[in-house]
Amino acid sequence: MGLLFLFWDTPWAFSLRMYPLAAALVTLGAWAYLRGRAFAGSLFGLLALYTHYFSGYALVPFALHRLLRNTKERGFRALLPFAPYLLYLPWLPWILHQIRTGRSRPELRPSPEDLFLYFWEKWPSGVVALFLLLGVVAAWRAPRVRLLLVLALAGPYIWYFTSLFLNTVLVRYNFVFVGPLVLAGTAGLAWAPRPARWGASLFLFAAGLLWVHLSRPHWPYWDMVTQARIAERFVERGVPFVLDRWGGGYASMLAFVAPGLKGKQEVLTAGELWRYCGDQRPLLVYRNWFLRSEESLVQRLMRCRGAWREVHGTNALTLFLLPPPGR
Repeated sequence: MGLLFLFWDTPWAFSLRMYPLAAALVTLGAWAYLRGRAFAGSLFGLLALYTHYFSGYALVPFALHRLLRNTKERGFRALLPFAPYLLYLPWLPWILHQIRTGRSRPELRPSPEDLFLYFWEKWPSGVVALFLLLGVVAAWRAPRVRLLLVLALAGPYIWYFTSLFLNTVLVRYNFVFVGPLVLAGTAGLAWAPRPARWGASLFLFAAGLLWVHLSRPHWPYWDMVTQARIAERFVERGVPFVLDRWGGGYASMLAFVAPGLKGKQEVLTAGELWRYCGDQRPLLVYRNWFLRSEESLVQRLMRCRGAWREVHGTNALTLFLLPPPGR
């Protein structure tokens, strides 16, 4: 429990999105497969896939291990507990579409070792070194721990070699592998006396709570939720809302968060620039900082109007209120 308290990730929790949920479901699925509960493992696996498709890479080794073990005893009946995965078939066409049309940038592809570096830096090095030592000793003394370690390490390598042929994935996806690695590390306590197990668990639990209490979140790089709700209040009062070009996707995302914005945003074009420049109403504009000043039509509109006030800004996108010309 203490190891799963995120530690150094806490200040960046706003950017973790669905990954902690996917990691939790992967961990439960791996545990169920190891305990011989294939149907429960498949249910957790199905939920994990629908949370983030990348979860499949972490669970494949555990599911295959359980299938091979059950096949020796039950034959073809061993396939029945894996039937829940059939409920994922309706989503396969979209996954294949993503694979075919997704961005492929080999220079961004992380190596499997990036996961272990992330794991090492996640907690104080002394904590990781202790559990690494315990895991190695336990793997040497207990075959079950050795199996868990091998299965946990297999996931990242399956992902890496698959990504060489299908598509590039990002380092943040590594989060889904942390759960099985934590299981493998803490399995080193399995052979320790009960007082040692309880002592280590309580110490890590307390340390995790203390760190979460002391941590302060960093300022969000991108806070679209707050911006959407602020913009919705302006639009309800009749203030026009315009976005930078290349902002069509942002328009639908903003409307998803704040339904009152649906159909009430306009992506600024060169043809509309001068009309808005002389508009006597106040304007709410959304500046896209991924565009340079010479590329941003909103930046040109702000210069044309001559005055503006920042309403809510981040490093990626900023809301500005432009008063009527001459005021």
